[in-house]
Order: sequence, then C-alpha cells, then structure tokens
Amino acid sequence: MGKLLEPKGPTDSDRPEDSADDEPIVVQGTPEQRERNRAALEWLARQTRAQEAFDVRVIADHDSSRIPAPLASVLYRVAQEALRNAARHAEARNVELRVRHDATSATLEVIDDGRGFDVKRAEERRPGMGLFSMRERVALVNGTLTLTSAPGRGTRIVATIPLEHWNPNEG
Repeated sequence: MGKLLEPKGPTDSDRPEDSADDEPIVVQGTPEQRERNRAALEWLARQTRAQEAFDVRVIADHDSSRIPAPLASVLYRVAQEALRNAARHAEARNVELRVRHDATSATLEVIDDGRGFDVKRAEERRPGMGLFSMRERVALVNGTLTLTSAPGRGTRIVATIPLEHWNPNEG
C-alpha cells in the first residue's frame, strides 16, 4: 500500500493523478476530522467520475462521521474496490455509495445500475481478487459482506461492521 493521506476537505483536488495508492484514509477526532469520513468518499467519487464513464453519488447519514478510523478505512477500501469492479465489469451509468451508522454497526451500501451478473455462477468459479479482498477486509473486523446481483438488474454490495464490541486497541 501507498502512504496514508488525509483529505483536506470536500474541495481537495490537488492530488496527483497517478497516485492510485495514495487515497485519503478516513479519520475520527475533532469535528473537522470527523467530516473527513464523508469527504474521503466524496473525493473517491470525484476521482472516479473524472476517470470513468459513470456518475457516483455519496449519501451519508449525519452519524457516519463518528465511525472509528480503522473501521471507516475498511469501508473506504470496500467502496474503492466496488467502484473498480463497476468500472471494469458493470457498464453502469450510476453508482451510489450509502453510509449509515448507529450504536451497533456501520454499513456501506454500493449500488450500481450496471448489467449485473449471476452471483451463484460467479461464486462457483474462482472469485476475483476484488471480491475476495472486500470479503477479507470486512471479515477481519468481524463484519459481513453481502452481494446481490442478477443479469440486467445491477449489483448491490453491503458491508456491515459491528461497533458494539469495537476496541481500538485490537487489530
């Protein structure tokens, strides 16, 4: 992985174009820092819109700013990989990144209107590294990743991470 960067805010546009591994990592702390959770996803959406032929929209609830940094980073990386998959395979026109947070969990939902695929058939074959890495990242923090898709119906990926037993000194 590349070095870890923090976005300056929603107007951060001064990143080098060739810095694929230098994405912002989400942080928590002061009110300004907590705003970076959404800002990081907005930055990813802007970068994707600039490079791909589809629109990306971020929808984050107010509490998404309180997701602990290591867990927010996992959700960011899942969003990043889901957007890569949409670009490579989906032929999508629109993708939504939805982030929700409550007292017990943080959830990222990535929905595209692409061509979709037969999930069962795809899972019978050797899964690609993208899906594997998303599942692994989420599993490492005791979360779940579900994938729903069908030919002609787009794809929906949901990563849910439990917060109730989160200990920042672990993992």
